[in-house]
Amino acid sequence: MILIGRSLLNRSIAKALLKNGWASPLGLGINYWKFYRLRALDSMADIYNKRVSDLKGLGKKSEECLNEIGIYTRMDLEKIGAIGAFLKMRSECCVEPSLNLLYAMVGALEDKNWLKVAKEEKGRLLMELEGYKELEALLRRDG
Repeated sequence: MILIGRSLLNRSIAKALLKNGWASPLGLGINYWKFYRLRALDSMADIYNKRVSDLKGLGKKSEECLNEIGIYTRMDLEKIGAIGAFLKMRSECCVEPSLNLLYAMVGALEDKNWLKVAKEEKGRLLMELEGYKELEALLRRDG
């Protein structure tokens, strides 16, 4: 750890800041905070661009099914939502998805174990799924 001004920093970060002129031994300049913000944004981009199989609770088989319906990253899954992805898989995928996959997708988005999701949110998810089915039936009938 290196002391720069009143801030105690990791040695490699401190060296990079000093080398790039973003800090002096007297303290951190305004550019340091820009650097810090950019690093935070980079880590957020890494999270959203993660492949589906890199998410908690989803593996290669889940990734293959999700890829089949056009979902490749966490961001893709968030856009359509776990319920939307589940319904799309039911209609377009060659493999019938189980409720466990629905729980795993919700768990992946919330960074929870799918068993915990199944235990705590099963009722809500089943009601939401039923609501989508009823809406689809109405739209087909009024079509």
